Amino acid sequence: MRPTVLVTVMFCEAALTLPVRAASFHNAVYDAYDYADIMEHVITRWNVGSLRVGEASHAADAQAWLMAQPDRVRRLADIAAKKRAKKAPLREQFAWIFNRQVDV
Repeated sequence: MRPTVLVTVMFCEAALTLPVRAASFHNAVYDAYDYADIMEHVITRWNVGSLRVGEASHAADAQAWLMAQPDRVRRLADIAAKKRAKKAPLREQFAWIFNRQVDV
């Protein structure tokens, strides 16, 4: 795929999914805190922190990055929640729920 086509596809996908994501976050259906909990569960379940990797390897960098992600996502969710609290909710219309307007 050419880069311009890929960017266009990514933009269109984002334009379609942003209202859905915003509605789900606003209505507390599934949010970033859930993603952080899932990541933390999987990291613990797979024992990612206890895997032996060389200290100077790319694997050690990747392991450290992955271990930090749940806390990073929670911090970003806190920042986003503070920003959302300052703004009035928007109304978005969804065709698949009979054009019902939902706060996003």
